[in-house]
Amino acid sequence: MLFITRQTLGGEEILLQLRCGTGYRDGYYDLCAAGHVEDGESLTEAMRREAREELGIGIDEGELRFVCLIHKRSGGESYFNAYFKAEGYAGEPKICEPEKCGELRWFKIDELPEMLVEDRRLAIKYYQSGVSFGEYGFNERKTNE
Repeated sequence: MLFITRQTLGGEEILLQLRCGTGYRDGYYDLCAAGHVEDGESLTEAMRREAREELGIGIDEGELRFVCLIHKRSGGESYFNAYFKAEGYAGEPKICEPEKCGELRWFKIDELPEMLVEDRRLAIKYYQSGVSFGEYGFNERKTNE
């Protein structure tokens, strides 16, 4: 998943997308460019592809910075969610998959919406504090803090 941030006079802001039509947390905000790694694709290639497909932006290889990894358990399944920050990109983010995204919106990073996918909120917290690994959804324990 991708962190796209910007600095404003009011502080740091983060771009979030409103999920719709996906069957998972529709009506909740999420980080941008969330998707799966395709067969034969590296993790960073997947991030760059997802950014093109979902946001219409180009990210050069050297513009991705690893933020954290969260091992998540949800619905009886186990996931490894990797989070990267785009240090730069070409183009202006826009909705390229309107069947999956209801809106793109900038939020102050310290004033996130209530309806935010829970483990994404944790990833943002880790981004702010420099934590690189966590666990979510195991035995009612949400993190390894």
